[in-house]
Amino acid sequence: MPATPKPADEDRRLAILKQLELLDSPPEEAFDRITRLAARTLQVPIALVTLIDEDRQWFKSCHGLTELQTPLEASFCAHAILGRELMEIPDTRVDALFHDNPVVTGSPGVRFYAGYPLVSLEGVCLGTLCVIDRVPRRLSAAERDTLVDLAGLVQKELHAREASYMSQATHSILEAERAQREEQFRATFEQAAVGIAHARPPATWLRANRRMTELLGYDLEELKRLSFTDFISESDYLRVQAEGTRLRLGEQDGFSIDLLFRLASGAQHWFNVTLSLARPQLEQSYFIVVLEDIQDRKVAEEKLARLNTELEARVVERTGVLNQTNTALQGALDEVKHTRNQLRSLTDNIPGLIAHVGPDMVYRFNNATYGDWFGMRYLHLAGRHMREIWGEREYFDHYEEQVLTGHRVQFETLRDGRHIEISLVPVPAMAGDGYYVLGYDITALKTAQAKMERMAQEDTLTGLPNRRAIMKRIAEAFARQQRHGKPLVL
Repeated sequence: MPATPKPADEDRRLAILKQLELLDSPPEEAFDRITRLAARTLQVPIALVTLIDEDRQWFKSCHGLTELQTPLEASFCAHAILGRELMEIPDTRVDALFHDNPVVTGSPGVRFYAGYPLVSLEGVCLGTLCVIDRVPRRLSAAERDTLVDLAGLVQKELHAREASYMSQATHSILEAERAQREEQFRATFEQAAVGIAHARPPATWLRANRRMTELLGYDLEELKRLSFTDFISESDYLRVQAEGTRLRLGEQDGFSIDLLFRLASGAQHWFNVTLSLARPQLEQSYFIVVLEDIQDRKVAEEKLARLNTELEARVVERTGVLNQTNTALQGALDEVKHTRNQLRSLTDNIPGLIAHVGPDMVYRFNNATYGDWFGMRYLHLAGRHMREIWGEREYFDHYEEQVLTGHRVQFETLRDGRHIEISLVPVPAMAGDGYYVLGYDITALKTAQAKMERMAQEDTLTGLPNRRAIMKRIAEAFARQQRHGKPLVL
């Protein structure tokens, strides 16, 4: 008896059988009804729905036999699944392939066999619907058509099982992807260095991240009992309300405004507030509120404003040369305001760089601010290496070693004349791997500080170092003289 051949798609065939969980399953009337009908219609003692396992032939439905399986080498159906047509053996005793088969020479004494392959949705043969007789015979054309039609009913039932499995598998994959996206959003929401909250008009807080509660001094439950009017003046609230109405009407996508807040401690604090409107498909619309701490910037601006007032008072007493100096100073102030307006225009809901970078330093996620800062479509950044964006900077390699071991790192860098404060934050294990890159432009603050220091040490009329600058340099010269022991001449 020759060895039983294996189909070319054997591995896939066995995988589908395992997925459908039909092998060794209890009898089912859907299949038994078909084998009874086949035996009665074709007038044979045995009718089977067979599934070909790796080393056996198992009967999902068995009419006329007590056994539920046979060895693979004794299986007629293992040969039938190699084709796509009805396989008919009129007399097994005279058939060159099956005459010495143990089910022919012994029990149950198979003399006639006809089997039609059962094909999966992918076109892979899983088994057969077969009929067996103990005497030689031939099927008529009508009987062959009947067997094929009955096999089609079995195949339809198998296809239904496959479709159900595929639907469940697809649903599981989609659910896993949705859960991952939600986890990434939640991690980004909570790890952001700015305050983020969702609020529903007119002033109902829905959720807030940890940074928001830290900035305002209230926990989330306390926030839910408060409205915007508990934090800002009535006039500021009316301004925000008017802009919010324009958002809901679709007249603008978002807006940004500086507001003075009352904190839980009673203190007043400046924040830049960015509002946009989310319109989810299955929920009511809500505002996305982003708070950026600008207290230091406001203090610097107030100091500059006071200094400007003093300079203007002195300009009244000076000559036309002083008027030219005042014009130059006003130009510098306009440049500061222009820089501040540029920074504000770079905001994209969250006014700073936010990205998720893998341990391979490849971007996985970034916000739109990257596109504005680096002159590229921000959607094209994912999948690119950090060095493509930042250039060859050794400190990234140094700090990356720290953040990948669980340490939060913060440093400043200079990019195209822009001072950027960078925070590298480890990603929680449940949200993935790698780290977050959070960046904020602090150029305006650096420029204002430098201008204040320069103004404090220069004469506004001549531009020469003033007494404060001279005293500072004398102190530095004395220090050098004491260190090196060389004479000092003033």
